[in-house]
Formats: sequence, C-alpha cells, structure tokens
Amino acid sequence: MINSSPSLSPFQIRLISMPWAIFTRPSIQLAALKASLAEKDPTLTVNCHHHYLEVASRLGGEEYQWMARSGWAGEALYAPLLYPEMADSSARLFGKEQARFRKVRRGVDFGWASGEISRCLGDFIKSIPWQDIDLVGLTVCFNQFIPALVVAREIKAIRPELPLVFGGSSCAGLSAQSILDEFQWVDFVISGEGEAPLGELVDFLRGEVGQLGPNVLTREDTSFKKSPQTQLLLGKRQAELVVGCPSARNQLASLPCPDYRDYFNEIGRYFPGAPFVPTLPVEFSRGCWWGKCTFCNLNLQWDGYRAKTAVQVYDEVKSLAATHGCLDFTFTDNVLPVREAREFFAMIAASNCDYSFFAELRASQRYDFPAFRVGGLRTAQVGIEALSPGLLRRMNKGVTVMDNVAAMKEAVAAGIVLEGNLILGFPGSTADEVRETLEVLAFLLPFLPLDAAFFFLGRNSPVDQFPDQYGIRSTGPHPRMRALLPAGPVKRLDFLVKGYRGDLQHQQRIWRPVKMAIAKWHDFHRRRIQSGLSGPPLSYRDGGGFLLVRQEQTNSPVLHHRLRGLSRRIYLACEKNIELDTLAEIFPEVSRQRLVAFLGDLEFKKIVFRENENYLSLAVPQRGLEW
Repeated sequence: MINSSPSLSPFQIRLISMPWAIFTRPSIQLAALKASLAEKDPTLTVNCHHHYLEVASRLGGEEYQWMARSGWAGEALYAPLLYPEMADSSARLFGKEQARFRKVRRGVDFGWASGEISRCLGDFIKSIPWQDIDLVGLTVCFNQFIPALVVAREIKAIRPELPLVFGGSSCAGLSAQSILDEFQWVDFVISGEGEAPLGELVDFLRGEVGQLGPNVLTREDTSFKKSPQTQLLLGKRQAELVVGCPSARNQLASLPCPDYRDYFNEIGRYFPGAPFVPTLPVEFSRGCWWGKCTFCNLNLQWDGYRAKTAVQVYDEVKSLAATHGCLDFTFTDNVLPVREAREFFAMIAASNCDYSFFAELRASQRYDFPAFRVGGLRTAQVGIEALSPGLLRRMNKGVTVMDNVAAMKEAVAAGIVLEGNLILGFPGSTADEVRETLEVLAFLLPFLPLDAAFFFLGRNSPVDQFPDQYGIRSTGPHPRMRALLPAGPVKRLDFLVKGYRGDLQHQQRIWRPVKMAIAKWHDFHRRRIQSGLSGPPLSYRDGGGFLLVRQEQTNSPVLHHRLRGLSRRIYLACEKNIELDTLAEIFPEVSRQRLVAFLGDLEFKKIVFRENENYLSLAVPQRGLEW
C-alpha cells in the first residue's frame, strides 16, 4: 500500500517500449523521460526496456523491419495474445500485409512468428523483479497499442497492485479516456507531453503532493493499492475526466539531453558483435509551425509549436556522439524550424565532423538544401502529398505544384536523398485532379520516386472535424481493427486512425493509374541501381558557351540535347523557378512569343517544367554529384 509520506527506499520505475519501433534506434520517449526524472530527483531508480530489440533478435532484423513498416502485421501477431478468438482473422490480415510488403510466395509463417512473440514476452516478464517495482510506464506510439496492452496485462496478472501508466501519441485526448474505460489493468493515462506529468505522478504515488495534474487521467476503481489519502483524492477526480486535457507545455530549453544508455546495454545482450551502428533520435522542436494540413492529426499531443535553440541542439548532438560513438542522427520533428535549422547546420559544417542527419522539411525550405547538405543533412522527408493544384488547396498545404517539383530537383542538385509520399484517394478527388497528377508525374522520372500512400482518416484532423466538406457520410473504426479486436472494444475505443464511408471505392478506382505510374517510376530507379548506373538521370555539363544535357528514359535510349549561346543562358536562368515576365526582362532581345515557343519545346522534351507562367529547368549540374 502506498504511504502518504515519502518512502525511505528508492522509488523504482520501469519504462517499456514495445514493438514496433525501429529497432536500430533507441526510444527517444523513454530516454527523454528517464533524463527528466533523473534531473528532477536523482534518488529515483529508472530503468528503460526496449523490448523491441529482443523481438527483433528473435524474428531476425529483416523480418522485423517489414513488420514494423506494415504496422498492421505487427499488431496482428500480438492480437491473439490479448483476444485468442481473433487468431484466425489476425492471421489473414498478417498474410495480406506480408503479400503487400514482401511480395513473396512463401514468407513468414504466422504461427511460428506469433509463437516467437509469445515466448519472447514470457522471457521478458520472467526477467524483471516486479515485486521491487513502484511504477511501470509504457510508451504507446503508432503500432505499439496492442503490444502495450498485452505486456501490461501480463504484468498486472503477476502483481495487480503495481501502478501502471500509458502515455504517448496514441494516448492523446479521447483515446486516453477510452483506454481507461476499456482496460481495467491500465491505472493511469498521460494525455499530452509526458515529462512534467510523469514527475507529478511519481510525487503523487509517493504521497509528496496532494493531487494529480490535469494531464494524468485515472479512475476511482483502479486496481493498484491506495492509501486512504490517495483514495480520497482519486474519488474527487472521478468527475474531472474530460476530453482534451490541456497539455503540460514543456519549455524545451529546460529539458535535459536524452539518456540512451539502457538501449546500448541491451544491444550488447540481444545483438552481440554490434551488427549495426544505431541512429540516434534528437528533437529540435515540438508541434508544427505550419499546422494547417487538412489531413494531419500528428500534433494532437502537442500544445502549440516551439523549438530549442541551435546551440542547445548542437550541444546535444556533440554530447550524444561522444558518449555513444555514433554519427547518424534522425530528427523527430514534424518539420524543422527555419531560422534555427540554418544556424544549426552552419555550426555542424564548421565542426568538421562527419555527422549524418535525417529531417522532415517543407518544400518552401528547398533554398536551404545546399547549406543543409554541407552541414550533414543526407536524407530529407518533404511533405509533397499532392501534384494537383486543386488537391494542394483542399489539403491546405500552403505550397504550389511548382514548389514541390522544385524541392525534388533541389534535393538532387544538393545531393540529398528526398523521401516523400503522394496521397492517393483524398476524399472528393476528381478525375481532372488525377489527370493533372499523371501529367506532372511524367516530368518527375529523373528524381527519386515518391511512395504511394492511400488516404487514411486521422481522428481530429480537419477532414474528420468537417466530414461534409469532403463528401464523407459517416465515420467509424478502421476496418483492419475489426480483424484484430472483438466488436465490443472496437466500438468503444477511440483510435487515431478511423474508417469512413463516402466515395472510397470511387477513389480507389480513379487513382489506380497513378498507383501504376508510381510503381513504374520505382522500377525505373531499381533497374538503374541493378545495372550499375550512377549520377542523376537528367543532368547537364556546362561547356561555357553551350550545355550538354543528358536525359535517361524508360525503356528507350539515352537522349542528348545541346543548348548553345542564348539557349544555354535561358535554360540556366530557369535553374530556380522563374516567371515568364522576369525572363522577358532578362532577355529583351527575345520576343515573348519566341521565348514561349522555345520553353514549350523544352517542356515537350521533359527537361523543363511549367506551371502556369512559371518555369523550371529540370536538369541538374553533373559536376560533383554522386548517387
């Protein structure tokens, strides 16, 4: 039973991250919470468990990776452990996902994989002295929901009185309340940012404070043992369980550097011989400074946008690199801050260290690509999402088709690998918007291919909040959840991803040609790699008075274009997207009619892209570029 006065023995906390987190990275959620708790009270004993490392070692890294990319396949392996009656439907979903991601006739057997998952879970449960623990916390992000429920129930079966808390992006707002209502073995759910609320929960459980903060939800009939004082307080809070608690907005400047030591200790246990060098997550900002995309619900757990200073992030990177001997980092931000990112990459460039970074950016940040590349940015995910003007407006992306195409070109020119998605099936999409998308795709062959991502309805996204505006007649649980959970929980739980009725079948049909075009785009680049081709598929060499443009094609010979004199100068003037009026001012000796005709010919040859009266040359300088 929890005493109302502080205990003389150290308060022991276990923080757990379940599959399907990327196993070559530590959990920044666990590391940030551990560092925050240690700074708050050095007497606390906090141990982090990256159970996904153990699972990856059992299944094999390659198998784990495709299951993690799928998400649904990973959840399907755990679903029968929670609800045995869902074994058959989970196995069918697993098979569909395996066919989608691996494209093999004979792959991983569901029975074998689920058996390994079960044995791995049993070994983990047996390895922890739960009787000595005072609080267990589970981070629940994306496809960790069912795995977290399974391990939580196993822990409670051993020690029902042990307090257990959920937190993470999957526990924001309504989800937090529905988890508490449905699963009696979950005692607390933190909605929003976790550092301060978790510290408050620890103080509350130790009897050092008289109430929980507004971000820590619980219920009166929770299963852990309570002192009379705590019982009274929880009874009073029963009426306070409300949707959309205000988040505890952390001042990022005050947060300590993440503590990844437990992860590296576990690597030695589960992957002896160090078969990989981990990529370390770092956090520059929380939230999104744009925050207007109508399909997005990624910021439910954040309260506004704020960022660390460039100096603080630089110091964290230097410290983490020195501590763990790693040079590869991934920013967890939805989008990097504009000014601070420029300062940061300039500092990294001046450090003469060979760091490598992944970051998410907006197309409007493309002019910074060259400087970011010098500062170590190797891969960028840019929110392309659409290549139709109408779709971009309804998605409220705040960019044009030209912005997106120019960002893809600038990434190639800077030597940055650009990753991005093209959202198919956005509700209300028209045949004309599909046609516009296909027309633009024809110009993008030389750039690294985007991934096709069929639209999903995110809870509390603007599309979800105003469904009538997008032709959505009704919403409900996502169909795949019905394969994983019984009808009762599916109906009562509030998931981050929802199903909907509207024009879904129509969208699937009209977007099929785009899906096929993207598959051919991927195949073109795959065959280039297999044949040993290097360098960008569309590039130029400058001879001073002329340009030689080299253009690879699909299933056709390589084309070579020679642009002399004035033609060369006009083409180079279009290296950054430029308006026709501006070109006419730069080249007054060329009539507007001749200028349009010349650019139209280059557009026909797919070496210039045009949107309205905006032009962009697509070839990049061959000099210094390696692929």
